[in-house]
Amino acid sequence: MTETDTTTKKTPLTQKKAKKDQNHKDLEAFIKKQLMDVRYNAREGVHLVRKGDQIVPDKGYLKGLEYPIKAWLKESDEIRYAINALDARIKYECSIQYHGAIAGRKTNDIVSCNGIDWLVTSSPKLVEPVPGDWTHMKELVETLLPEEQAQLATYSWLKVQVNAIRSGMHSKCPMLILAGDANDGKSFFLRLITVLRGGREINPMKAWNGEGAAWTDHLVGAECLNIDDSGAQKDYRSRENFAAKFKETIYSDSITIDKRHTTSFTLDPRPVLGLCLALNANGNAIKVLPALDGDDMSDKAIVLRTQHAKILWREQGDEAAAQRMKTYLDELPAFMNWLLNEFKVPSELPKGCEITRSGAVLYRNPEAMSLLHSVSPAGQLEEALDEHIERYGLQYVPEPMTSQSLLKWSRKTEPAAY
Repeated sequence: MTETDTTTKKTPLTQKKAKKDQNHKDLEAFIKKQLMDVRYNAREGVHLVRKGDQIVPDKGYLKGLEYPIKAWLKESDEIRYAINALDARIKYECSIQYHGAIAGRKTNDIVSCNGIDWLVTSSPKLVEPVPGDWTHMKELVETLLPEEQAQLATYSWLKVQVNAIRSGMHSKCPMLILAGDANDGKSFFLRLITVLRGGREINPMKAWNGEGAAWTDHLVGAECLNIDDSGAQKDYRSRENFAAKFKETIYSDSITIDKRHTTSFTLDPRPVLGLCLALNANGNAIKVLPALDGDDMSDKAIVLRTQHAKILWREQGDEAAAQRMKTYLDELPAFMNWLLNEFKVPSELPKGCEITRSGAVLYRNPEAMSLLHSVSPAGQLEEALDEHIERYGLQYVPEPMTSQSLLKWSRKTEPAAY
């Protein structure tokens, strides 16, 4: 018998040793994967386990380890020891204090929360760019927003938002306001651009205008702050609260998060957020907006007037809803490719447009601004004064209206006798 035959011959003893060694390697690989996929929330006393592209609390995690480990260890004492050792190691090496989604961050990212680790538990579902046709999407935009300035502002705003989400770097971008008539297609368009921006949305209105609870931690996990014909309060104070919260959320370098039963904290890096509103211009819904004519809001809102859009199979109503949505969703990768790789803001902007610090084009449709002004405190005051003047024969010399100024009066004739 040669030396080679001796070394390659498998005896029961060598086979048993080889299997034991393999079991040991497989168990080590399993433990290594657990240390990558599992965290422990020390504040809540629960294991956080990655399942697909999400991380979820799993109170039965340790008990569930018995089944896979039985493939490599047979004795119950060994199994129990291995589980306890892994649990101790997770708690020592992979302990965090907070967990949840954060806008613009991906699953398993670690974000600083007042110097303490916050584990990100889910990612936005990004639409990947693919060359192709987006005929129906293009027709939707061009009929909903027929003005050249409005299309340029919308495309630039979307590009800034998408790039911010994809890079994880927040952009101090103006709010996008779509004001029009009922059934223009505003809500449908809002749904599509929400998918384009990762698909995670929330209405911040109650948290911002003081109507609801003060907690704001539920807002940090949604890139898309969407307000669609909100039924929130429309008094002056709530609108002022809205303006203050919007500026704090979008334009400040850091965000203070208020969480129930917890002191306020900040996140670093901050969440990536953008605000879009789709409102009826001729109803009460538009009254949720703050005054936009003051210096503090002059560069913080893109205001567009929508028209009745051409939407595929619109006349078939809900019967074609699923097929209609699928058609537009199928075009989003091609639209994304055009938006990211082909669309560019021209060096010479159309009349009424200007570039903001974010790179988005600022435009305010005159008709939409007139509608907004008519429901603002200044606009309502002007209307009241006009009625008073007409009734009493008075004239006034108007100045540029702000929330801090009134009109100067001069008497033209004596009040009419009654």
